[in-house]
Amino acid sequence: MSDGNFPDLIKDSEEWLEGLSESSAMEEIEELREQLQQYNHAYYDLDDPLITDAQYDLLSQRLRKIETAFPQLADEVSPTMTVGGRASERFQRVPHRYPMLSLNDVFSLEDVDAFIQRTRASEPEAQFIVEAKVDGLSLSVAYENGVMRRAITRGDGVSFGEDVTLNAMQLSDLPHVLSEPLSELSVRGEVYMPKEEFERINEELTAKDEKTFANPRNAAAGTLRQLDSTVVGERGLAFTAFEIQHSSRDFDSDRDELFYLESLGFDTIRSSELFTTTEEIFSEIKRVDKLREGFPYEI
Repeated sequence: MSDGNFPDLIKDSEEWLEGLSESSAMEEIEELREQLQQYNHAYYDLDDPLITDAQYDLLSQRLRKIETAFPQLADEVSPTMTVGGRASERFQRVPHRYPMLSLNDVFSLEDVDAFIQRTRASEPEAQFIVEAKVDGLSLSVAYENGVMRRAITRGDGVSFGEDVTLNAMQLSDLPHVLSEPLSELSVRGEVYMPKEEFERINEELTAKDEKTFANPRNAAAGTLRQLDSTVVGERGLAFTAFEIQHSSRDFDSDRDELFYLESLGFDTIRSSELFTTTEEIFSEIKRVDKLREGFPYEI
């Protein structure tokens, strides 16, 4: 693998993988793991990414392919098996009641089709929804008897996150008191900085000859981790919910969960209609992609 030559990674082929010896595989695995750990630290802990998300995904996909082809070289601490970040020492570390794992990436419509087929193999009558994935900072918000009690960042995704409750209280579109006093509700969503706010803040930082943010996701993460919670409100961070992690109420589907969250006052990514065929799903993905530049957030 040539250092930093990301276009080469796009040209991956089964022939390349089949020609890889175990010793060469081990050498490349060690190199990729070291690189990804460095990029994870910069992205999650320092909020200062060294490469683009697309470049990171290519490296991660390549490592995952090699580990799959050589299972004897797999390691439970590999970046492909863990969430990239860790809880910051600037905020109180609190245990996750419910894991906040990474979402699985796909890189082509062929990958999407493979997911559909795997799902149908176990659930033949499955229907699907298509949603835009907001590029922000994942947050879990817990409510007791309808009142917001705690907001936690992903941290390491499994054991601990950061308690950022005071800062989360400054987020727009995040209800403090629910219209229905459920005894328990844990909601996961994305904290993001709208594109217009991102441009405004970077212009202000440039005028002050200060370091600017690399992208809206980086800006959102850095802002939510400010020790002064008023900065969060001043920078216009927003929250959109995409999942109910736990509830004292039962739901029949993810789509029902999203509609219920809307009824409680949460902003959500508007759920699509239900799709059955692969052609319908592909068509909706292409439609969302054409609209992405008009969204107030990065996806």
